[in-house]
Amino acid sequence: MDIAQQICKKAHALTRDGHAAPGWNCDVHSPILDLALAGFDGVRPINIAAATLCPSLIPKPEVNSQVLQAKLVDYSINLVPNMSSPLADAIDAFIASQPFETRTVAPTMYDPVRRRPQGIAITTQALSSSSEPIVQLSIWAKATFIRYRQLLQSSPAAKTLDPPILPFVAVHGHEWDVWFGHDTADALELYGPLSIGCTKNLLKTWALVMSLRALGEWVDTDFRIWFEGAVGVSSGTIDNC
Repeated sequence: MDIAQQICKKAHALTRDGHAAPGWNCDVHSPILDLALAGFDGVRPINIAAATLCPSLIPKPEVNSQVLQAKLVDYSINLVPNMSSPLADAIDAFIASQPFETRTVAPTMYDPVRRRPQGIAITTQALSSSSEPIVQLSIWAKATFIRYRQLLQSSPAAKTLDPPILPFVAVHGHEWDVWFGHDTADALELYGPLSIGCTKNLLKTWALVMSLRALGEWVDTDFRIWFEGAVGVSSGTIDNC
């Protein structure tokens, strides 16, 4: 609770002093994600603000030089398989079968997440930002579902699976909202926003921690089971990473 209180105080100081997104990421977003996910050995929040999408995964209407180079998301919450586990071996086999420019299970070739399945993507913005976070999230979401469909198509064991409904989180200043992405045969559907907490006071900050912890639990259970099925890892060899 003391850490949550410190995060809340820092968020108010950043608001007062007009800090941009990098300051919020360093002093508020990273600490709150670390606090919420501290109890999960095989799930980790990763700063991917430097990541760009694989060009071949960007939906054609959005392909332009800005999107190719833009920062679309800031964090992802990923499974982190144990080395030499059945899940890690299956991921390595999938990556080895792919063209050089898409040797990744993620929608990006950013090295820290190439072998770490993405359960949730998070985009963050300071209060002073005027851009619309759902636009950034929707592009990343489309690329994510394209990659997961490619994964399913490459695996004979996954012919009966569909991509799961995935959470995508948008942060604007104090406020945290979740959207749920559903990839249909015709289009991506995003449902939301649903508030999962904020950093305006201690009670709502702690509610945010609990919400993020619930999302971490989902990554560690339902998403893990889906991904293992997608790469042909049987339920009897679930990786306790």
